[in-house]
Amino acid sequence: MRFLAALALAVATTPVLVVGQSAGPVSAATVPLPPVQARSAASVVDGFGVGVHLAYEDTPYRNTTAVANALAALGVRHVRDDLFVGDTTQYAAIRTVAAKGIDFDLIMGSPSSPRPAKDYVAAVAGQLPGVVSSLEGPNEWDHFSGGGPAWPSQLRARQSALYAAAKADPRTRSLPVLAPSLAFAKNYPLVGDLSAISDVANGHLYPGGRPPSADLSGLFTKLRTVTGASKPIVITEAGYHNALATTDGHHPVPESVHATYLPRLLMEHLRGGAARVYSYELVDEFADPGRTNPEANFGLLRRDLTPKPAYTAMQRLLAVFQDSSTSFAPGSLAYAVEGGRTDLRQLLVQKSTGEFDLVLWRDVSVWDPIARRALNPAPYRVQVRLGQARAGSVVAPTSGATTSFTATDSVPVDLGADVSVVRLTAPAAGGSATVAPTTTAAPARSAKVSARAGRASVRVSWHAPTTGGAPIQEYRVSAGSRTRVVPATTRSTVVRGLPRRAWVRITVQARNDVGWGSAARSGRVRTR
Repeated sequence: MRFLAALALAVATTPVLVVGQSAGPVSAATVPLPPVQARSAASVVDGFGVGVHLAYEDTPYRNTTAVANALAALGVRHVRDDLFVGDTTQYAAIRTVAAKGIDFDLIMGSPSSPRPAKDYVAAVAGQLPGVVSSLEGPNEWDHFSGGGPAWPSQLRARQSALYAAAKADPRTRSLPVLAPSLAFAKNYPLVGDLSAISDVANGHLYPGGRPPSADLSGLFTKLRTVTGASKPIVITEAGYHNALATTDGHHPVPESVHATYLPRLLMEHLRGGAARVYSYELVDEFADPGRTNPEANFGLLRRDLTPKPAYTAMQRLLAVFQDSSTSFAPGSLAYAVEGGRTDLRQLLVQKSTGEFDLVLWRDVSVWDPIARRALNPAPYRVQVRLGQARAGSVVAPTSGATTSFTATDSVPVDLGADVSVVRLTAPAAGGSATVAPTTTAAPARSAKVSARAGRASVRVSWHAPTTGGAPIQEYRVSAGSRTRVVPATTRSTVVRGLPRRAWVRITVQARNDVGWGSAARSGRVRTR
């Protein structure tokens, strides 16, 4: 079971954390530094997935091509969805997304489904060969059952039938079966031992406006009690919503806070021992101009498919860890972090090229979910001390800033609330201790965006923005639900395939090596 083995390897290679207190300048040549085992870069990318709803034809998910393109541009390789047996439109949509190199975890019905579990297994085997990486038990049945004393036995019966059917069919036998998820962690003791009918533990965790670490260790403990301590853990739903005017008890965060917390959410889950976490979800499903409905505001993309800051932050973060090899054995790096406080967290990663990436972040709040106001924790400086001088850069995925340094054995990093990644190239001879910073960032907004309506189309023109210090690679032009990516030399393009006599909003973004810049918007135009 290749997928299951990869999950176990990802958990087993989580590095030891080394946090030191600052005691003034210390020469790396005089005090030996402890080697720290890295995990592979591929396991970090493999550790992030996104929830989708491809069968929801009354939502933006109906634009399968745009959804597939957005997932590919994000850099994600795994998505989660409900399977609807017999829905040929959904089957086609799944194949479209899978053609981008993205595989699926599919929820295989529930105790109330009109079809038995074996029909779901047959649909995966017959209709979706090669595109499904795992089969998942019922979703939050403790909530959707309506309660009552019978739901645990109903849940176990459905899970048992799913596991038996999956392992009986040679076409699905190698696919790991995820345990059922629950809506309320307090209910795990009620379901009993699931270790004989599940290969992977499965949970949901929504911090509700709090930092990503909230309740994480407690959930992991509960999951291990029902599936066993040795089984990998996958969190199939986690995330934040932006319904700032909601009166619901599930507290919101602004889009800017979402962008700070989501990269940390991935890192906290990997650090805690999860093999993967799926962010819920890709797209805002419903129109909600008043921002009152949480269910309409969980997306990394807005309803018009323009990216929120959290999407861009995760896109930049995943780009750091993209690697051509997924099978190499990572090594260790001698280093220590000095000046860290009790809120400092870290994760060491290595690519097959030999580059090490040290991920640093702080477990701090930037939002008060009760008062609904921003918090501003003061940054502090740490020194990353290396056993051998290396050149590299410090990348901030949320802001897009990059600071490069020449060969040194001590790298200063100012830590605020966002994730920082210290990228370390191959070691240099000599070990110069000087740092020569050169800063780059994502491009600015494009200037003077204009649009002229045509028949079911819009011609969009713009001026080149400030580059951010790195050459622009391409532009992304969106009109309504349609998106085009054009070369850096382009200043005008036509977006076709729009509804006739429809009002659409235009956005233009530029990308350089750091990532996508902020979107510039025009006023709305009406197609002919």
